[in-house]
Amino acid sequence: MVGVSHACDYPEIARVKPVVSRSVQQITHLTSEEIDAIVRQARANSNPLYWIDGDLLQELEPKCVVRATSADRSERRTLAQNDIEAPTCHVV
Repeated sequence: MVGVSHACDYPEIARVKPVVSRSVQQITHLTSEEIDAIVRQARANSNPLYWIDGDLLQELEPKCVVRATSADRSERRTLAQNDIEAPTCHVV
């Protein structure tokens, strides 16, 4: 593990790894209904919910990138190039 998402804090080692993503919206002060509305609107418009630091990700040189496909499923998949919202990122 060379980097983590903004929400990753487990296992313990994750807390000292570089953070390679962040939410595109500041949601800590919002209600559940407001967050739901933002997520629905983003999905309807095919807008990303997260920003990936492509430069940092490239610098870390991961062998693969894994992400959850949704918050309510544990399914994982390898991140495709078009999922990354950073022009300088290259995933191997």
